[in-house]
Amino acid sequence: MGSVDATVRTSWLMRLARLQPWYLLTKYPNRLTRSVFAFVNAGISIGIMTGAASYTDQPLIFPSLGPSAFLFFYQPSAPSSSPRNAILAHGSAILIGWLCLRLFGIETPTAQIEAVALSLSLLSALMIATNLPHPPAASTTLIVSLGLITGAQQLIALMVAVVLLTMQAFVINRLSGISYPLWKPHSESDGQSLVAAPLETRSASSPTDPYAAIADQLIRRERVVPPGDSR
Repeated sequence: MGSVDATVRTSWLMRLARLQPWYLLTKYPNRLTRSVFAFVNAGISIGIMTGAASYTDQPLIFPSLGPSAFLFFYQPSAPSSSPRNAILAHGSAILIGWLCLRLFGIETPTAQIEAVALSLSLLSALMIATNLPHPPAASTTLIVSLGLITGAQQLIALMVAVVLLTMQAFVINRLSGISYPLWKPHSESDGQSLVAAPLETRSASSPTDPYAAIADQLIRRERVVPPGDSR
């Protein structure tokens, strides 16, 4: 009975593995695989956010969410795509934009220029000084400092939208077999690939991890043997 259960479990793991980016990258062109991955998952994540915005009648969709979604699914291993950078950078952008709006107002063209220029300058300096770069946040601070969104409830909704989108990115990337961080980046070096090459990390895999063993066997095109099966 145990052998049958292990075989069924292995079969499902293998089917799931064949749909994940690291395996598709061994079968299809890199650019095509990455494009399809971003197409499907960016559409799903923004579609969910749009539905939530329509249902709650809150501004859960705003322009800078698009670039954030692109980063989440194009370079999920990059530090700028990590939950820490996305959430703290957008939160800082909202706060700085609001403070500059309150300081200068938007009653005159000069005041508007000062509010926008200072908000972007402060956010840029802050993201670099704190090592929390997330480029889409620059759009967020402009939206707020321009006075396009001013109410406290609306500003809170912006932050909620960022958190929800980041949570979606975590779930989707993890289900896709990508080691997307829970909070801070895995490393401070820019990740340029969609997912770490399994062939390069195979030696670091735990020998007791059946999923890692299946991944190795799939890439080497070996017959997948269920755990505990000596055949």
